Amino acid sequence: DYYRNDRGGDRNCCTVGGKTPTGFHAHFILIDDPLDPQGARIGSEIQVTSSGQRETSPILKSNGTEFGLVWSDTRHGTGREIYFRRLSATGQPIGSEVRITNEPADSAWADLAWNPVAREWALVWHDLRDGNSEIYLQRLDSGGGFLGPAVRLTSSAGTSAYPSIDWNGFQYGVSWHDDRAGVFKRMSESDWYD
Repeated sequence: DYYRNDRGGDRNCCTVGGKTPTGFHAHFILIDDPLDPQGARIGSEIQVTSSGQRETSPILKSNGTEFGLVWSDTRHGTGREIYFRRLSATGQPIGSEVRITNEPADSAWADLAWNPVAREWALVWHDLRDGNSEIYLQRLDSGGGFLGPAVRLTSSAGTSAYPSIDWNGFQYGVSWHDDRAGVFKRMSESDWYD
């Protein structure tokens, strides 16, 4: 994922998945201008996940002063779980990793958004806990603490997968792939939390 600092700053950053001797981990780098063919880095690459297992699909978003990072993680067995971590403006981890899901079934492909009005993060992912892939949402306070339980957003006999979420200034919008009509189509919904 890539985040461009458009608030007058001159630093941009991204997360990349990288293989280390202990497995795949999410890494954070600051880069001067990702559109520049030279792609000059500012500082060193920082490993920001730490389980020693396969950690994939990192998504990085900013709240204006720090970053939120969400990823899929296999440290608990064969099914993936969703984790969240706060990072400073320079990519240094803040606090502990937060385990978002705790299900024997697979939970993957998370996305997140920052809501500056409520000062909260909202995460979405697809989850197999109900026997087929459904979309769930979890709200977190600015420090990464849970704001209520996870909410199931879809209820389809088919597959609902690969969600994305954003905040438009007054409500969240969520979209996902869905095959309830026998063909994958892009669906969307809003007004869950406004």
